[in-house]
Amino acid sequence: MKIEWKRTRLKLKETFSISYGSYDFRDALLVSLSEDRRTGYGECVAINYYGINLDEFDEILREIQPLFEAHDIVHPKVFLNF
Repeated sequence: MKIEWKRTRLKLKETFSISYGSYDFRDALLVSLSEDRRTGYGECVAINYYGINLDEFDEILREIQPLFEAHDIVHPKVFLNF
């Protein structure tokens, strides 16, 4: 299996405002898992007031990348346990 990710900035169509502030963009981490010509995608956005830090996610992904890429997906439940 192959895992890839990239960071990007997503421009919001409209300003998002809550009590924590107003935002015109969100920094995001886009992740893909690929095997046998099939790819699944996911994303995570940085949200400072929830403590979601993309630097930490990036570091964790770098650490687990060799484990992911050495693992074969037999069944989703087996992969979840992995």
